[in-house]
Amino acid sequence: MTDLSDLLSKQSIDFIQRKTLKPTFSWLDNWGEEHAHSLSVAKATQLDILEDFQAELIKSEKSGKGFKEGVKPKLIEKGWWGKQVREDPLTGELKTVQLGSDRRLKTIYRANIRTARAAGQWERAQHTKKTLPYFMYQLGASEHHREHHVAIAGTILPVNHAYWDTHFPPNGWGCKCRVRQITNVEAARKGYDPKKSAPKIEYKEFTNKRTGEILKLPADIDAGWSTNAGKARANTLMQHLTGRITTAGEASGRKVIQELWADEKYIKTIAALPNENKVHIPIAISERMAKKFKTDKSTIMIGTDTLNLKREARKVQKFDLKFDDFGKIQTILDDGHILHDKRRKNYSILHLVGKLWFKVEVNISKASFMHVQAFYPIEKKRAIKEIEKG
Repeated sequence: MTDLSDLLSKQSIDFIQRKTLKPTFSWLDNWGEEHAHSLSVAKATQLDILEDFQAELIKSEKSGKGFKEGVKPKLIEKGWWGKQVREDPLTGELKTVQLGSDRRLKTIYRANIRTARAAGQWERAQHTKKTLPYFMYQLGASEHHREHHVAIAGTILPVNHAYWDTHFPPNGWGCKCRVRQITNVEAARKGYDPKKSAPKIEYKEFTNKRTGEILKLPADIDAGWSTNAGKARANTLMQHLTGRITTAGEASGRKVIQELWADEKYIKTIAALPNENKVHIPIAISERMAKKFKTDKSTIMIGTDTLNLKREARKVQKFDLKFDDFGKIQTILDDGHILHDKRRKNYSILHLVGKLWFKVEVNISKASFMHVQAFYPIEKKRAIKEIEKG
């Protein structure tokens, strides 16, 4: 594992730490974009086994000590080693399966670490794409390369090109391919032509034997690997968080949202996504607004497109809307004056926070989830006038 001995970046370690644990019997039970927010190991159907894997992956990269040396004794102690008979929870059938082995530990380590690094690289690219606007696909250090990976080596495309949604490496089990972020000058020097199309993607049908689902997947990528870990993580994590918040109850749900928005760097990374890949982030819980819209879903979201617009464009009384101001939305929704706009079919909430008045506009989508349409500071005279007008 010498080719993976250098420490992970902070984003990569964070990627592993944020993963939820999903016990599975087969790798097909944790499919596609689910890999972006959940850690699973085939035949690891006990939560404590997955906790050991997650803890040792992080510890290994932080300390530089071997992953196998840390996790193997724990797995043996818990009986998760060698070939054993296990019941398939899907069919009830007893099967002789391979649990822990030195070879499996190497595969588990490399698959998780390479995916984590890819996610970290993609997230970093969202901050540096103005000066390094292109990715170039490169082969890894393997002695033998897949023919279809060789065929796309040298491909240069913009960082946010749709091609990277499916072909951002790693692109298969044991794949060591990577992308390198490059400048306009280097892209031109290497022959990049913006008029030239991306490599054509051929598709094949794949049947998930566990679910019966028939999928169309890129023919040049191993099944289960045709996702961009960094991009998929944002959407799937927000969906997962929304589910947690909904089931947790109001008090616990508010705490989850508060902890999420306390991580400014992560929110800003998500906000850096291009608008065509916008993500809806939970920002508040409001039963009073749910009653107004007659919905049983009290979580309020904010799209990254709205987040960027309101953070960058609004200037009132020489006041720039800062990241921290978004933390005031919960208080505004709790205590503000609610006004109904019949024409726009939404609600405005005005409230004085400190010395400044703020306005939040909330609407509801066709899918029945509430979302912030606009958020900005407002002049005192205008706020009072709107409240008096009703």
